[in-house]
Amino acid sequence: MNKVTLYKASLTITILLTILGTYFKVAHYPFGNLLISASLIASIGFVIPGLLDVVQNKKCKLVEKIMWTVGLIFLSWVAGLLYYPGYKKRNF
Repeated sequence: MNKVTLYKASLTITILLTILGTYFKVAHYPFGNLLISASLIASIGFVIPGLLDVVQNKKCKLVEKIMWTVGLIFLSWVAGLLYYPGYKKRNF
């Protein structure tokens, strides 16, 4: 499995688990906490490759590297969606 496929798959799984877990929490169904926790674990599959790509990218300025690092860590899948097209272009 190449890096882009892993990034895309883990990003998709994270988004689905987050949305489903949030729905379960709002509707007071069981396992809402479990789904949200699983989405945090699944986010490791795209955060780590994204961070490694940011650090190794020679074209990015320091301010951009800081912006993407903070975004990937704190905004998780929102920043992951925005970062995906560039990641795909560089790694495909």
